Amino acid sequence: MIFSLTIPEFMYKVRPGSGDWTWEQEVEKLLRDELHASRISELEEKIELEGQWDPVIVGSDGRLWDGHHRAAVFLCWYFGIDRYEPDPDVKIKVEFV
Repeated sequence: MIFSLTIPEFMYKVRPGSGDWTWEQEVEKLLRDELHASRISELEEKIELEGQWDPVIVGSDGRLWDGHHRAAVFLCWYFGIDRYEPDPDVKIKVEFV
């Protein structure tokens, strides 16, 4: 089932899939890597134009299994990270499997 969550709801219900750190640390880690930062920028433009087509996927263990870059876009928008303006109303589509 697919849900539309606020970023605080997302951060409460979902843990980063690649480590035991905060979402802020996850995004900072991704943005430091040129390849990941480029992918996040591409997705940001696409999502701004088309909306979020695919939900991020959360496994039965509560960790993000697929969609780290998509999640990073929404977290950047929410927190105002990098060149993004803060948006407290942003929501992300999430599928729990």
